[in-house]
Amino acid sequence: MFNILTDASFWIALVDPKDQYHNQAKNFAEEIYNLKIKVLIPWPVLYEIFRTRFVRNRRNKEKIYKLLKKLSPLYIDDKEYRELALQEILKGKRALSLVDKIIRCILYDKNLPIHILVTADISDFQDICRQLSIEIWSLQE
Repeated sequence: MFNILTDASFWIALVDPKDQYHNQAKNFAEEIYNLKIKVLIPWPVLYEIFRTRFVRNRRNKEKIYKLLKKLSPLYIDDKEYRELALQEILKGKRALSLVDKIIRCILYDKNLPIHILVTADISDFQDICRQLSIEIWSLQE
């Protein structure tokens, strides 16, 4: 079974028909569902999703909940990645959000094999995905 790691851009695009990546996100969601790929979501990604403006709308929150339920994801506790991600932020080598740094740490975790990453922010992950032979499904395509 394949594991697919999703970032917030995927979920937001999937729920918001006005999002520029909405159609691509819908296509990916169907493929994920049809292929029975295991969806992984780090808890910080959920924080990002539920802090955005469009979730103030009750219907949008319900849409996200239904989609999450349909795809039955595995929620990844970020506890073991926090300190390393924070150190990476403080080193300042790359201007990425703490959530993106946590995603990068998860991608490096050999105990949690990731086969596919879904994101709109290819440049934030392209180097690590190439290095680890992780396929990227880009919402920008």
